[in-house]
Amino acid sequence: MSFFSTQFNSCGLDFSDSYLKLTEISKTFKGTRIQAWGIKKIEAGIIEKGEIRDSAKLTQAIKDLQKNIHGRLTTNYVVSSLPESKVFIKIITLKNPSIKKFNHEDLKKQLETELPNHIPVDIEQLRYDFQIIAKNSDASEVLIAAIPKIICDQYLEAILAANLKPVVQETEAQAVTRAIFPNSTITEKIKTNIQNKTNKHLPDCPPRSLIIVNLGEVKSNLIFWDNNTIQFTADLDITGHKLTQKIAQQLNLSEDKAEKAKTICGLDSHKGKGEIYQIVDDFFIDLVLEIKKAQDYWLRLKNSSVETFSLNLVGDGAGLPGLKDYLAVKLKTHVCLANPLANITLQPNIPPAHLSGLTCAIGLGLRHLVIEDF
Repeated sequence: MSFFSTQFNSCGLDFSDSYLKLTEISKTFKGTRIQAWGIKKIEAGIIEKGEIRDSAKLTQAIKDLQKNIHGRLTTNYVVSSLPESKVFIKIITLKNPSIKKFNHEDLKKQLETELPNHIPVDIEQLRYDFQIIAKNSDASEVLIAAIPKIICDQYLEAILAANLKPVVQETEAQAVTRAIFPNSTITEKIKTNIQNKTNKHLPDCPPRSLIIVNLGEVKSNLIFWDNNTIQFTADLDITGHKLTQKIAQQLNLSEDKAEKAKTICGLDSHKGKGEIYQIVDDFFIDLVLEIKKAQDYWLRLKNSSVETFSLNLVGDGAGLPGLKDYLAVKLKTHVCLANPLANITLQPNIPPAHLSGLTCAIGLGLRHLVIEDF
């Protein structure tokens, strides 16, 4: 699923309230590699809660990012992210019509009739896409992703003004899952890829339900993955910057010193006299509660009382010392750090501290290498 789906040799551009992140990924006979990447911090107020407040400054920031790229940028086609907080994702069940031939346009018409019952926004004000995820003789389960047109258009205008050509807009969840799940369409050798171009390839996803905890510096969310697709997402009011601010306030430190203390001590009770640990522990109690609440919601949707979930951590905050083990104990489940390089076969020259935070941008950059998106 994607908004304006097509295939071009393109780069990935990830937007947030505080950063722009870009990757270009190429494929050669040696394998897939990140040939260009960049990160630019933007002024506060240019983007607020996913909405662009100063398009001119954002356009200039995109231009500045292109001038300060590590490696060589070779395309002006862009796959860009849409703010997850503005995207509506839901699975709905549609009764199959009695007619034998039922094509994409027939399904779209049926969805247009059904959508007003699920989304409290006029359908004329939305851009949406859909994907059938399950089907039997009586009904189809359809995954819907919708976003207000005005949000899409804001980002398109800023990208175009920066002399780039937008070809696809995607949700962060789509990009993140593409990055962390190995997909043979992307990683197989070019010769094999050409031979198998007519075959449908699905990512090698885990067989059980998975919660992806995307912990960013200024935006965070949960992504529920099951049956080889995104089931729903949930925003989190828990970010790396808010934790830094809390440490700074409680210990009377500058934000720079608080950030350093957070990075060094994390959830290690033996460091910093245990002071940082106590603050971080109190902070992440809310994360544990949010994960449990979302998990309960998912079990109610599935009409199930027991299910084993595992957790994958991604984003800038995923590597916080002790966080993986902390969540494993609190939630009594398996927790691991997701691999943003699952589909990159040639080791990139990117500092390890930046890799997890580039997960979304990497997923966007991989878009043009997928023969059939999942």
